[in-house]
Amino acid sequence: MAIMEPASAIEEEFNDWYDLEHLPQMQAVPGIDTAVRFVAVEGWPRYLAVYDLKEFAVLRSAAYRAMTGSGFTPWSRRILSRVKGWQRLTFTQESPGDASIDDECGALLISVFKGRPDLGPAARSLSAEPGVIQVRWFGPGEETNDGAAFLVEAGGAGALPRLSGSNLTSVPGLVFSATYVRYSRTDPVAKFHALEKHG
Repeated sequence: MAIMEPASAIEEEFNDWYDLEHLPQMQAVPGIDTAVRFVAVEGWPRYLAVYDLKEFAVLRSAAYRAMTGSGFTPWSRRILSRVKGWQRLTFTQESPGDASIDDECGALLISVFKGRPDLGPAARSLSAEPGVIQVRWFGPGEETNDGAAFLVEAGGAGALPRLSGSNLTSVPGLVFSATYVRYSRTDPVAKFHALEKHG
C-alpha cells in the first residue's frame, strides 16, 4: 500500500497526476494485479492506494523500476516532493491467503500494527458483520520487517463496522486506523472541503 497527504494547494493537481500518470503506470506493470485508490472519510492519511502483487519480486522488476525511483517522471518528482507522510508499506497476506481486493469494495477500514499481533479473533468477528465483503490480514512483507495490516472491505462506508465497536482497539501495537472510500474523480467529500475553505 502507498499512503500520502498532498499539500492542500496542490491537491487537485495531485489527483490529476495520480489518475492520469501514476496509476496507469502501475497498472501496466506485469505482476501488479490490482491498483485501487481510496480517500479517507475518517482518520489519516488522506490518500491510500492498495496494490495486490503476484509476488514481491515485482517491486524489483525492470518494468517497476523504470517508473519509480530514478525512473520517476519530472511530474512525479515534483508532486512527491510536496506530499506529507509518503510511505510504501509492504505486507504478506496471511488470511485468506491469496485474495485480491474485491471488485465490489467501495470502502475500507484499515488498521496497521507494529509487531505481530493475533488478528484472527478480530477477523472472525468482523467477517460476520452484515455488509462486510471480506476481511484480509497481513504480516510483514519484505520491506516491512515488523508489522501487520488488517483490511475490512465493504460496499460502502455505512456498511463498515465502527473501529470503536470492534475488538481491534484492544489489539496491541496499533499504529493507525482509518476509514476510506474508493476514490473517484468526484471526491465524495469535496463539498465539505469547499465549505471549510469558504465558510
